[in-house]
Amino acid sequence: MSEIAYRIQSIRSQQYYSSDAKALVGRNIRAARRNEFTFVVSISVKNPRRNPFRDHLCTGTLITKQHVLSAAHCMRCSLVLCRVIVGSTILSEGKRYKIESWINYQQWAQEHNKEVEYIDNDITIITLERRVTEANVEPVVLTTLNDDNLIGSNVVIASWGLGNDGVLCTHLQTVQLRVLTREQCQREIEASEGEEIGPVPHSVICTKANPYALLGGVNINALYSHTFSIT
Repeated sequence: MSEIAYRIQSIRSQQYYSSDAKALVGRNIRAARRNEFTFVVSISVKNPRRNPFRDHLCTGTLITKQHVLSAAHCMRCSLVLCRVIVGSTILSEGKRYKIESWINYQQWAQEHNKEVEYIDNDITIITLERRVTEANVEPVVLTTLNDDNLIGSNVVIASWGLGNDGVLCTHLQTVQLRVLTREQCQREIEASEGEEIGPVPHSVICTKANPYALLGGVNINALYSHTFSIT
């Protein structure tokens, strides 16, 4: 039986994790080509000696020429120390942009008097100090589709993270996945784990690869189709 990869936000303090999931581990994972996924960026720590293995914190997605979508937990460095690397699939070759500010979902909801549906909303929008100027870089187009419209679709993960050898890949990695229903996801996880886990939360997009691909670990991953990003 093929293994299943799933990313789950917590809901009502209940979480499910793959016990040995690491970022982009599995088969059929390949290095991204140059100028492929130009909207994928690295959130890194400023370091005069530039050590990509140590500096990279998380993967993000450029959604405008000046804004990046990523995970709130990634922003654990100060404005002075954080940088966004843009324009290359290789961490050491991209251009570094300073960050002006960032805001997470809880902060946005409070400022706009919006009710928060889920307990954990690990989302942040980063504003760069200036617009991205690289000619080959175009922001991704965010989808407005409902999750249910994605069932059965083939999507792609693109991210920097731990590889099969447990070492951070400084070259962007990618793999194709298929979106499952939550019911399919529950059945496959229970069959794999040998125990009941209960319904999969609605905050989840569940994916599968055959041969297997496991996601998670040090990165925030986004799902991409040919024309839009699924967050």
